[in-house]
Amino acid sequence: MTQPVRIGLQVDSNDPFWVEIFETIWRFARPVPFHPAFSYGAPFQRPEDIPAIDLVEIEFSDEARVDDARMAKIEEIMALGLGALLTVNLDISSVRQLLDNGLPVICLSEWPLEHPRFSHPQGLYDVAQVACRHLVQLLGGSGRVAIIGGMVTRGVETGKTRVNGAIDVFRHHPDIDYIHIPAPWTYDEACDYVLDAMTPLSQPFDAVFGLSDTLAFAGRDVGCHLGLMDVETVIVGVNGDPLAIAAIARGEMAATVETSATELATQAVRLACQAARGEPIPPTYSYHPMLITRENVVDVAVRKLTAIADMPTRLQGNRLQLSRRRITQLETSLAINRQIGAIIDHELLPQQIAELIRTNYGYDDVEILLWMEGEQALASIESGRPQGEWPRIPLAESGALGHTLMGDRPLFIPDAQTSPRFAPDPRWPATRSRVIAPIRLGGRTQGVLDLHSRSFKHHSQGDLDALQFLADQLGVAIRNARLYSEALAARVTAEQASHFKTRLLANISHELRTPLNVILGYSQTALGDPNPYGFNLPAELASDLRHIQQSGEQLARLINDLLELSQAEIGALEIFRESIEPVAFLSELFEIASASLPVNDGVTWRLQLPAQLPVIQADPERLRQIVLNLLSNAANFTRRGYITLAAARQSGWLHIWIEDTGAGIPKEQLVHIFESFVTVYEPARGSETGSAHRGIGLGLTITHHLVKLHGGDLHLESRVGRGTICHILLPLAADNKDAPPRQTAPDLAESAAPRLETALNSQLQQAGEMVQRSATYIRAHYADALTRQGIAGVVGVSPNHLSRVFRRETGMTPWQYLNRYRVLQAQKLLRATDDSVTAIAGAVGFCDPAYFSRVFRKEAGVSPKAYRNHFR
Repeated sequence: MTQPVRIGLQVDSNDPFWVEIFETIWRFARPVPFHPAFSYGAPFQRPEDIPAIDLVEIEFSDEARVDDARMAKIEEIMALGLGALLTVNLDISSVRQLLDNGLPVICLSEWPLEHPRFSHPQGLYDVAQVACRHLVQLLGGSGRVAIIGGMVTRGVETGKTRVNGAIDVFRHHPDIDYIHIPAPWTYDEACDYVLDAMTPLSQPFDAVFGLSDTLAFAGRDVGCHLGLMDVETVIVGVNGDPLAIAAIARGEMAATVETSATELATQAVRLACQAARGEPIPPTYSYHPMLITRENVVDVAVRKLTAIADMPTRLQGNRLQLSRRRITQLETSLAINRQIGAIIDHELLPQQIAELIRTNYGYDDVEILLWMEGEQALASIESGRPQGEWPRIPLAESGALGHTLMGDRPLFIPDAQTSPRFAPDPRWPATRSRVIAPIRLGGRTQGVLDLHSRSFKHHSQGDLDALQFLADQLGVAIRNARLYSEALAARVTAEQASHFKTRLLANISHELRTPLNVILGYSQTALGDPNPYGFNLPAELASDLRHIQQSGEQLARLINDLLELSQAEIGALEIFRESIEPVAFLSELFEIASASLPVNDGVTWRLQLPAQLPVIQADPERLRQIVLNLLSNAANFTRRGYITLAAARQSGWLHIWIEDTGAGIPKEQLVHIFESFVTVYEPARGSETGSAHRGIGLGLTITHHLVKLHGGDLHLESRVGRGTICHILLPLAADNKDAPPRQTAPDLAESAAPRLETALNSQLQQAGEMVQRSATYIRAHYADALTRQGIAGVVGVSPNHLSRVFRRETGMTPWQYLNRYRVLQAQKLLRATDDSVTAIAGAVGFCDPAYFSRVFRKEAGVSPKAYRNHFR
């Protein structure tokens, strides 16, 4: 049995015409004849001169077009054993390298390249002539025409042939006034270019000729947006893709010139098979264009529908296969991630990782190497040996390993025995295919993951991404294992420190309390009346003794606070609940505080309690400590005004608050107020402008712990120079699980953002400053006649640079963002007003209601009228 011819296929385009070409080529890879039509309704039969083919899809990302990545991709393609390659838009440098390596290349678009093993189609000049002669006929020989597309790319098809064909037709008609607007081939990028070119213009256009159907639509949409075109404008394109045929049938497009996808694909496949057999191929091949108008569009549509009848089935099968493959990759990655995350023993990590990769990815040998910065070498991890004894590979001798480490990107060597870039590694003589991925962590490359297979392997970009994800997770696992090891050592140290701390506090309690009690006892006795000395003490001595007593009492409180804080930190602080009648309890505390706490004469004590409050379950001693602590702080920091103790019932909570007119707490310190030994600002005594700083000790820290033990909440409001309010919220029932309400200044009401607004905001969240500034400008001037130059000028860059950066960071162009934001504003007007759709279109910046409706439907999924009816 004859072996199938192995052909590579590279088609990186979502244009409908190239999708049809792509699917047509795939038919030749099928083992049996199939149903869809080959040409004009005839059943497809594989031509006798085209053998069975083994079709291999080739991914060629933008990253693969730079020099180093290109060499890697060329090496991978050459290792596939292809007989020929079919391509649409591979860059010319890559094509030349493939040709020089002996691989024939058949291009599906016109290219300015000559080589014995290269062939491309010709005839686009004639296609443009057919289209433009028909356009001139429709215009009656006079009018203004916009030629859209081409002449902005290098190396691949520039569109020059089609432009020349169009201009040569128009030159024979002096009453035809034409303008050529260069533009890329994709719709979104073309719209940006056309918008820049048409914005300064004022004279309307009678017709548009697009070098492709997609470009014709881009010219029409931008022209309508700027008011330079309307529904009467003649639209003509090239390719005959399904969207164009549908537009002709609806009367939205005048004509297109079809390049038969089946004919073009058949000839390309025939030449690829011919080249694969070593036979010479012609430098060019041709096809027969067909003009499609309103008169023959139905027949063409039927033929095309028949020709692509099974495409959805195959596309669905491809997508399903791709989805299953991605799901498998994701499941494998997640499973490995879970397993890696569970590996915390750094001694077992290498062998367990190696086994996971062998099981899930089919590699025979796995090596993990860590980068030793100080030694400028890679160290191969070996279980059971200390790090100092791991084998070292100097960076200068590391070859592919060092290349991956320095480049910080995965490296795939399809055939390590014949690679033109890297010599075979003498440490791995049996390796055939090899993948090396950098191990990254925290923005730095920690080492490399080296995978070896003794048989040939082919990897898609998705496979390499999955392996890179695995390497990154490995970096996390290595860090976790190291942290776990360090944590075990730290835990021993912490336990020792905790034991020492407990013993220290116990010693403090015992060693300090005894002499402190003696000091307090003698000072209190000496100040008593009568005192044991039988005479009145001199005033100065009595004053000194009172200072001794007050300082001793303060020191005693600090010792108690230290012990309680230590208990709170280890969860040993306990409360013993009892039934408490709040009015009587708080009144008693107020009397104690107002009588015992020293304050200036200008401070007034105020008690504000209702006649009755519900009974609460709380520890009376701890609650007394909470309230007196807060009242004491208020007294310490209030020089004039008042100190208020108040309470009220609030839903299922008892709300107690202490308000003062003291120094207040700066906003930046308020967030740290419950930390130990916080120092806060207060005005200096006797000064309106001076300042001093005073510590508040451990009181608030312990108070916060005690409130939390009661199932409550403690929070503060404060303004410097105006005072502080301390809010205590305690549950009225022991089983109350509701979160306590916060007593803060009223929040600004926020309306729920529409879905589109949420999407736009999320797309801008990770964008840089330039994109943020341009988006802000767009939002502020969306109703104006904005231009790309104007937006770019605001941020000080070129329009092209802004578009590239905006698309890269948000996934859309500035013009798309403008349209989506305008649609968002239109949605609000449709919901809130009775204005007509035309009026709303003008209010949000659209000069053409029909174009506004198309954009609205594209973004919202329904027409403006249907959107309004839905909300009503």
